[in-house]
Amino acid sequence: MIVTLTANPSIDRTVSITGLQRGQVHRATASRLDPGGKGVNISRALTGHKASTLAVLPAGGPQGHLLAELLEDAGIAVCIVPISGSTRANLALVEPDGTTTKINDPGPLLSRAEIEALLVVAGLSRELGWR
Repeated sequence: MIVTLTANPSIDRTVSITGLQRGQVHRATASRLDPGGKGVNISRALTGHKASTLAVLPAGGPQGHLLAELLEDAGIAVCIVPISGSTRANLALVEPDGTTTKINDPGPLLSRAEIEALLVVAGLSRELGWR
């Protein structure tokens, strides 16, 4: 089993538009939500190739609940460390020619206890000398 650790996971909303014009109102032609973050993306790819994986990540707030649902729906094994902050949400605007404009939230600040719990769950606390 391959364990991935995503310290700053996200809800990634991708919105298709006909063209981006700064300062204007746009109507989406399509929209989708995906679980995101570097480690989550690796677990998604591994799951897609029928490899055994476990995604370890912090999650909190309504977006954290949505992230858990999206991961479950995608069939990804996940171990969530609850946090007091809210999971970040990112936005990608995609034009017909493939031009993509991304707006990424910074994500929550984790407390020392939340970081420690994340490392313990991932099995990394000893390897990293975390006390």
